[in-house]
Amino acid sequence: MALQSATFFEDKSFSDDDRRLYKETVKQFSSFRQLVQQDAGERIDYDVYTEQVKKLLNKQVVGVEVREPDGVYEVRLMGQRQQPEEWSEEKTRNETDIIKTRVTRMIEQQLYDDPYAQEAFSKLLRQAIEEAEKLFHHPLKQYLLFREFEEQVQRRQLSDIPDAFYGNHHAQAYFGVFRKILPEVFTISDPQIQEQWVKLAFTLDQLVDRSVAEN
Repeated sequence: MALQSATFFEDKSFSDDDRRLYKETVKQFSSFRQLVQQDAGERIDYDVYTEQVKKLLNKQVVGVEVREPDGVYEVRLMGQRQQPEEWSEEKTRNETDIIKTRVTRMIEQQLYDDPYAQEAFSKLLRQAIEEAEKLFHHPLKQYLLFREFEEQVQRRQLSDIPDAFYGNHHAQAYFGVFRKILPEVFTISDPQIQEQWVKLAFTLDQLVDRSVAEN
């Protein structure tokens, strides 16, 4: 905001060194934002992985034999999606394992930009796994448990994070940082205090976005 203002450059109380410091700070935050986006998977340079993928395919993907299927393909049913209630027990357990693996990867990779959410969902995942173990003889309930948890992770929905942040992952991440650094502040059950921290998270997100856009 200061660098956008003409008064900032005219104000004699600020030296040229101060102005240079402001500019360097904006550059540092912009570079940090880009780095975080790359680490979080929001920006991916696929060219970097081209040679690695080729080597992996040449080394690991090998044809061994051609096997005839045990059953037949029912063409009339192709494209029709079965409901989980119609799955066999084996398919239900396989789908549950797929979701569990996918959710674990989401927490590790997609939540990299939000340490608070990453830590919170990691704990919730362990709880979900423990609860699923108690439902071993009920594969459908296990599947529904993990499917609901996956949707919760996708929305980044946590009980101690206000709904106002829905869809704004960056502002939510800033709010999460506040909770990690100043946990004692959030033990005070005062809605006005929490609202102030919510506003501060949104303000910080807007300032960073504006700085990135300008540079």
